[in-house]
Amino acid sequence: MNFQAAILTYGAKDSGQALSLVGGYITGCGFQVSEQVDVPYGDLENTLTSLSHMSLIVVVGGTFLGPQDDAPERLQSWCDQAIPGFGELMRFETVQDGFGTYLQRGGGWLKGNTIAVAVPATTKAALDNLKVLGPLLMMAVKGLNSRAVQGNTEVSSEVSSEVSSEVSSGG
Repeated sequence: MNFQAAILTYGAKDSGQALSLVGGYITGCGFQVSEQVDVPYGDLENTLTSLSHMSLIVVVGGTFLGPQDDAPERLQSWCDQAIPGFGELMRFETVQDGFGTYLQRGGGWLKGNTIAVAVPATTKAALDNLKVLGPLLMMAVKGLNSRAVQGNTEVSSEVSSEVSSEVSSGG
């Protein structure tokens, strides 16, 4: 199955480098990156809505404590629900980079069958956080797809089998 992804920079430092490197990492996780967008502050919801057909949206930036760092709030209001644990896992696994990690407010959310993930603005921090989530992202997207295609037993069985295999092998 072909899972589409979009990479958005939202106040990210070195947005061109972030788009390229984060896009490369997400491609390595098995997604086809078909959109890369530098989003101006205040326009995140409009961009998210235009990309809601994607399986995965990665928002790079807007997760710290600055006055314009509102990606988590905008994602929370746009999405249907949060994915508990994504933010905590990213912070816990990257704390060796410094205690400032605990001030990052990245995380994961769901909108229909789209997973949206917010990671810090610097390219290194964004990649470090995505490496923590990497094994979970494809598993989660396949699980969502399995749920979405229950009426199509051929596709549903194929996806369910892949997800079961990944869960039993640990990712």
